[in-house]
Amino acid sequence: MKNGDFKSIEDLGKVSGFGDKTLEKLKDEISID
Repeated sequence: MKNGDFKSIEDLGKVSGFGDKTLEKLKDEISID
């Protein structure tokens, strides 16, 4: 898997297309287990 095994929401910022603005909009909708 190219992207995955995220340990924190901030790890999503490493994925192309997920920048700070996107993470800010989605942070309340995302959960990391």
